[in-house]
Amino acid sequence: MKRIFFIGILISGIAFFACSKPSRHDPPKDPGPIIENVLEGWASWSPDGRYIAYSRSSRDEEEFIRYGPTSIWVYDFQTAKYGFLVGPGNFPEWSPDGTILAFEYGYNIGFFYLQERTIRQVTHTGGIAVFGWSPRGDQLLVNRQGCWIVDTLGNQIRNVAPMDSTPGFWQTIQSSDWGPSGDKILISRKNSITIFDIITVDTLGNFLQTLASDPDWQACDGLNWSPDAMRFTASVSYFGTDRNPEEVRVYDIPSQSFNIISDPAGMGEWSPDGTQIAHQKYTWMAPSPDSSLLPDIGRVTVWVSNADGSNAHELLGWPQVGFDSTMFGGGYSWLDPRPPQ
Repeated sequence: MKRIFFIGILISGIAFFACSKPSRHDPPKDPGPIIENVLEGWASWSPDGRYIAYSRSSRDEEEFIRYGPTSIWVYDFQTAKYGFLVGPGNFPEWSPDGTILAFEYGYNIGFFYLQERTIRQVTHTGGIAVFGWSPRGDQLLVNRQGCWIVDTLGNQIRNVAPMDSTPGFWQTIQSSDWGPSGDKILISRKNSITIFDIITVDTLGNFLQTLASDPDWQACDGLNWSPDAMRFTASVSYFGTDRNPEEVRVYDIPSQSFNIISDPAGMGEWSPDGTQIAHQKYTWMAPSPDSSLLPDIGRVTVWVSNADGSNAHELLGWPQVGFDSTMFGGGYSWLDPRPPQ
């Protein structure tokens, strides 16, 4: 549930737009010539499989004031259209019943109630970017100084994988995901013995099983359990420059094997029926206008593939087409006092 690859470039995009002078207008259907990086990702399928919600960084000065530095947008498979849902916000997570879209903003969790078009701040502790729903929708997993189970009012219930700073051994938690049956939790952790491993624990925090381990991993996040609980995705990166910056893997638990389905990419999430995976992928677009100061121009966008990596395609295509300003009543932005158009 974490995003090392995406969040690094996301921060640079926020810093750029924060220095811009704001104005207002509806986003164009044709983005026109791209002269800077496009930042989209952290896809989340709706429970019925109709929608994919994703984080989108503001493209220009005019979007910044209306939607915030990042906001939540949605693609509709029935209409093949996409549009703004709620913002500002990051890293959407649909509730199991599809009535709430949870998101992170200001390092806290907020709930957007789709029918009522209202927002409620759930946590107030700060320091939160990584979280996910329990299968019943009554609790959340929150990665903040460990792996906490909290209720939907933000009350901390239990830390199932606390940070450990014991001399001779230390542990930090990077990613987690609740199993489909609700009795197991998948965790990636970094420690002084195995460097990185992926384990399962029960909901009381008791260790169950080690599923993967590699001393060469620089990061291991983006954990997402398949609906049948037999597989899971993980985003893995390595030390050194001769490896991919990040790759999406699908691990098969019974065979203890894995398949790389995309690179450079991260943050894979299963479709509700377990046949497809949405993820974010980097595409190089043009050389840097000033290689001494700026990186090459590229885009991170949402892709969808079959579970084995076949039939991979950019969700919105490129150039992106199908913008619909009327989706979800024009969306809801608490930065913009005007009613939706």
